[in-house]
Parts: sequence; structure tokens; C-alpha cells
Amino acid sequence: LSSNSAISSRPLPRTCSDLKLTVAIGKDMASSGQPLKYQPFISLIRPTFWLHLYHLKLHEHRLDTPIIPIQGFYTAFTSDNDQNGIKSNPNRPTAPTLILSSSSFDPSESQSANSPTRPQDPEAQESVALPGVLLNYNTLSDFASVSVRNKILREQVIAKNRRFAIFCYADLKSYKFTYLFAFPVLKRGSFQVLKAEVATGDDGTDARERLKGVGWKVTVKDESSCHCEYLDPSGTDFPAWSLRQFLVELPPSCTDIQLHLYGRSHRILHLTATSNSASVDSNDFYEGYLKHPTTGKRQPQITDLSPLLSPTVLSKHAAELNIALMKWQVFPGLQIEALKECKVLLIGAGTVGAYVARSLLAWGIHNVTILDHSNVSYSNPVRQPLYDPSDHGKSKAETAIKALATVHPPAKEGLEAIRLQVPMPGHIIQDEAANVNAATNEVESEDPKMARKVQVVKRIAELVENCDVMFLTTDSRESRWLPTVLGKRHKKIVINAALGFDSFLVMRHHDELGCYFCNDIVGPTNTLRDRTLDQQCTVTRPGLAPMTSGLAVEMMTSLLHHPLGRDAPASNSDADDKYDHQPRLSQSIPHQVRGFLNRFETMSFVGKAFESCVACSDKIVHAEPFEEVMVKCLEAPNYAEDLSGVTEILRKQEERERELAEREGGIEVLDEEDGDFDLV
Repeated sequence: LSSNSAISSRPLPRTCSDLKLTVAIGKDMASSGQPLKYQPFISLIRPTFWLHLYHLKLHEHRLDTPIIPIQGFYTAFTSDNDQNGIKSNPNRPTAPTLILSSSSFDPSESQSANSPTRPQDPEAQESVALPGVLLNYNTLSDFASVSVRNKILREQVIAKNRRFAIFCYADLKSYKFTYLFAFPVLKRGSFQVLKAEVATGDDGTDARERLKGVGWKVTVKDESSCHCEYLDPSGTDFPAWSLRQFLVELPPSCTDIQLHLYGRSHRILHLTATSNSASVDSNDFYEGYLKHPTTGKRQPQITDLSPLLSPTVLSKHAAELNIALMKWQVFPGLQIEALKECKVLLIGAGTVGAYVARSLLAWGIHNVTILDHSNVSYSNPVRQPLYDPSDHGKSKAETAIKALATVHPPAKEGLEAIRLQVPMPGHIIQDEAANVNAATNEVESEDPKMARKVQVVKRIAELVENCDVMFLTTDSRESRWLPTVLGKRHKKIVINAALGFDSFLVMRHHDELGCYFCNDIVGPTNTLRDRTLDQQCTVTRPGLAPMTSGLAVEMMTSLLHHPLGRDAPASNSDADDKYDHQPRLSQSIPHQVRGFLNRFETMSFVGKAFESCVACSDKIVHAEPFEEVMVKCLEAPNYAEDLSGVTEILRKQEERERELAEREGGIEVLDEEDGDFDLV
């Protein structure tokens, strides 16, 4: 009766009282004097195996091609259950199956935080583990090198008593894995079957439990005979190929072998070894490549994981790919985790802010808070990439967050929109109650006016305190004043980006470097009053905003990678390392970059902080009570001039000019009536 015979499943007639049973156990295997034959393995490689290899290659090995120790798992084939512990079915494969999953990797091989968590698969706990190796090539041409593969099989598999090897090329961009599976074995003669029988009275239950996790045990009786036990994963008449790998490792003098196979039944084979001596060349071996399941030829197989991954996962991996590849050659010191953990506050989601937000996503920064009080207008979509005409009238901050989440879904959890107007010197907050409500999540209409404004300042201060980097990309000068003060007070990285028609400015603020207001000798005031239409809108050359935002984000990235971070010293275009092309983001960080498209030129400048600056001087930044002082500066710009000392500087300057005029007998003043200079 064969294992798949239709007769084997038929019940005997009840009238049958005289039974004669003949059992044939694999004619080819059991015939006296015939060589023992083996059933080749088939492979079952789970997606978790390839996903783990993906992360291992991308984040740890990069261009290295190490020999990776791995394990494959199999269980003994039984008549009641298949190799995965699932109840048998008529369509299950009977060939021995080697299973690989994320558990096949040694935990010590992956220390990266980017590597996925590897669950303990059932087959890793209840199965026999076969040791093997994995070699992942960088190119397909390397993968095709036969000589390299043979060297690996000889030196890394056979010489170290490993059982298999996987040669692979991983296309990380398309999630396709091309691979060859090999089970090499030495050519050390053959093993003849003298006798084959089925054990009676012993189904091998105890032996199966004893061999679990080991799969093979040898007991040497004397110099020429031995007793062997093997957990057989084959459901055919022939034992699995790994048995041959075990047999060739028996002592050369061992020629009388009693072999117990525990598979679909408990079978006993009496074997004799021929030409099993050390005189056989140990370097001569069978490669043992698995054949392609469709063509039956020895050719590579291809696994494509993309249909199994969700669009969100594919988007996440694709976005991380470009950043991770930087660490391979061009910038090994790239701190991907530092970028992921960076918290950014983006104030202004307009022409520059929209491009800044997109660039932040490209760098893998997902913790972004966008603060803006305006709505999308019909003129925005052509200049600002986060909006389209259907967004007309919607909140810019909320719409920008939704657009970013659409572009890169994995960033959704870290994105936040805050609809809030930044208080500006010289401006009246039109909807003050609503503004306070957005800031404090409650409306206290009975509070005094000062208290309500203080709450808004506290809310802005809280946002600045909770961020690591702040971008100022608003469309007016005075809207940058309060964030500049708060950035200095809380010692944050502040990147300021501003546009003209054909010029731009990107600068960073620091204790010793000038801020956006350090060149002013007057307090900030309403610069939007009495503007014409072309002055009210951001009229600028279309290519200027992407350039400006790109420089702003790259300046931030360089600061994050500099050993001193925010305190990195400033350099200009004449820095000593101007011609240093080493791949370091932090090699040269200017204080400010000014660009002029009318002559296609950029220039780097370093400006020192003004000790009486109306925004970053200590008298402003450390004034107490802070919130009340800020409100006074917002209501009366002259208050900031008086507090910082600018008023006193101007008064002394006027006195010096007056003294000079008196000492020199007057000063020349242009008479507008006759066009001549008169002495006054």
C-alpha cells in the first residue's frame, strides 16, 4: 500500500476474517543492494524573512556583503499533521519543506532601531533547526558569479558543518528578491539498503520527543557499526536530502549502519556504506541547488513582496530609502534617528512655509506643528504646493496638515495644525475672543483685555518651548518679532526665511549672532498699513520660494548634525573649509545667506548681535513679568525701543550731532528751493 493509494483509506469489509497483509516500503529505497535515494527539499520562505533582510541591508550592512548565519526549520512528517502543525489535507506537499522566517536570523545580527520586531514563530520553537548561511549581493552581476558561490559552499557550509546556503540579490526599491537555494554535500561514496522494515509496537513517539530540536543522533556500537536516529520531514518513500549530509559525516570506518527514520511512520533501514573513506577528495561535493518549482531547472527564483504590503507601508519604506542610502557611502555619519525625533514648529504656511514643510518630510521629520491664522485663497495653489482650488476658504494650517498626510501617510500621527494669529506690534487682533479660545481652549470673556492677551502670548511661548527647531516664514516683518524673542528666551534653533521680488534671505538666530531685527534702530511696527495691492501680496519670482525653503531646511539639518548644534560657529563663503568636499552636512554653516536672482548670485554674511536689539537683547528677552512686558511692546512699539535702550542711543546720537554742529559752526543742509547747500 503506498502512502497516497486510494485503497489505503478504504475500510475493510466486516465479513473479512482471514487477512494477509503485504507491506512494501519504497521499492527503489528498500530493494536489496540498491543505493539509498533521497527526496530534495522545497523551501517555504515567509515574507517576514525578506522584510527582515530588507531592513538589515538598508540600515546595517549597506554596501557590506557579510556571510550571515541563519537557520531553517522543519518538523518530522506525520500522517496526522503536516509540517506546520495543521491538520492534514489531501493537497499538502509531501516533499520535505524547509521554513525560513524572521526567526531564522540571529538576534545579535540586528541591533538597529529600524529593524522590525521579530515574533517567535511556532516552527522556531517546536522544530528541528538546520544551520545555514545567507549572502546578499550588491549587484546582479555579483550574484551570477559561480566561482564565488562555490567558494562559499566549500568554505562556509561544508567546512563548518552547515546544511544550506541562500545566495540573494535584494532590489530594495521594488521589494523583489532574487535567490538561489543550495544544499551542498560531499561526494563520499554511497549507502546501500540491505533491509527495510516497519517497526512494530513502537510508533516512535518517545524518539520524536527526544530528537525535537536536534533531528539527528548517532550512537557508535563498535568500530564498524553504529545506531542512527533521524527525524524525517519527508512524506514520500525517500528520506529528506539532509539525511545524506548527516550520513557522510559518520566515521569512515563505520560501514554497518542501523537507521531509524521517524517520519510518516517508524521505519528501520539497515545500510552499508561503500567508498566511505578519507581517501575520497573532501573538496569534491554536490552543489545541491534547488530547482525552480515551475521550470524544473536550476535557475533563480524571484519573490515580489510589493503586492503583500499596504500602500502606507510601501510609502513609508520608499520615503526612508533615499535617506538610508545616504549612509551607505556619501554620508555614513547621518543621524537618521535625530531627524526622526526632531520637533519642528513652522510659523507661516504660505509661499515659503509650504515648501519648507515638504522638505521636512523628505528628511524624515514627521513631528511638525504648523501655526497659521489665514485661509486658502484662489491665488495660493499655483505658488504654494500644499493647496488646490477646492481648498478655497479653508484654514491653511489644517489644509496643509491634511496635504502632508496625503503625501506621506506614516507622518500623520506627528503632524499638528494650530489656527492661531501671532500677535504683532502695531496690529489689532480683530477676533480677540476667538484667538484666546484657540490658545487656551476656553473663552473667558470676563477677563480684562490685558489678561486675554497674556494668555495668547503664553500659548505661543508654550509652542516654542516644546519644539526643537522653529521656522519663521510669515509674510510680514512684525509677525516675526514675538517668535524671535521667544526663540532666544528658550534657546531654540530659529531659522528665518524671507523673500523679496528677486532676492531672498535665510538666516539663523543665536546669542552671539544677529537676529532678523539686529540692524533696526526702531521698534517693529505695522508695515502693512497703507500698502498698495502689489505690496500687500507676496510678489516674487516663482523660483525663489523653493530655493529659499531648501536652503532653510538644509541649514537646520546641518545644525542638527554639528557637534555644537545650535552653538555652531558661523562661517562665510571665505571659510577655510570652502574647498573641503568631505560628505559632512555640518562642514560650513553660515549665519545668513542672501540671494540675488537678478545676477544669479548668493552671498554668505556673518553679523554680530546688537546689544540693544529690540528683539534679542537681554533687556527684552529676560524682562519680567515677561508676558505683560510683551503685551506692552505689542501695543506700543516705542516701549520696546525704550526698554532695549535704542531710544537712549538715538538721543545720545542727536546730542553728538548737535555738539558737532556747534563746534564746527553749523552743518550744511540742502535748500530745496534753490538746490544749494546752506550753512545752518
